[in-house]
Amino acid sequence: MPLLSLILACALAAVPPLTDEQRRRLAGARDGPERLDEAFTALLDNVRQWTDGLDDAPIRIEPDLDTMLAGPQGYRGALCRITGVIQQQAPLDPPRTDVAEWFVRDDAGRPILLYMHGLSPDHPFRPGDRVVVPARFYKRVDAVALDGRLHRYPAFVGAFPAPAAADG
Repeated sequence: MPLLSLILACALAAVPPLTDEQRRRLAGARDGPERLDEAFTALLDNVRQWTDGLDDAPIRIEPDLDTMLAGPQGYRGALCRITGVIQQQAPLDPPRTDVAEWFVRDDAGRPILLYMHGLSPDHPFRPGDRVVVPARFYKRVDAVALDGRLHRYPAFVGAFPAPAAADG
């Protein structure tokens, strides 16, 4: 009976843990290129199972982004609370039309790449809005920014954004 209880508890969780298969696929993430790979798909598979609310899922309230960028392999899949102001939004190309790419700037001014799952095209979130989002850490992305320079970004996959207080 304990195994049945564990299975039932996992099935009812708002944010289920990563499966062994998802962890295996996530371990293959390649830091650097902005290419979406099998590790991204593994996280997206997990996020697609979420329901609104965290329940008792362990979450990093204030993730140390600098440490995550320095050693991303040690943080892959970590559930974090991302809070910041939306800077840019763009839908992904097919077949991932249920995912949008957001750049969010946190309270310290650091840019974060956030792949948002499940938003309808008429969602209420716009650039300039302050949001809070549960998201799993994916990898470090190295990309040329609008300033023409190469930057390193922590990349996350998340869902269920909510308006955040404006005072930080």
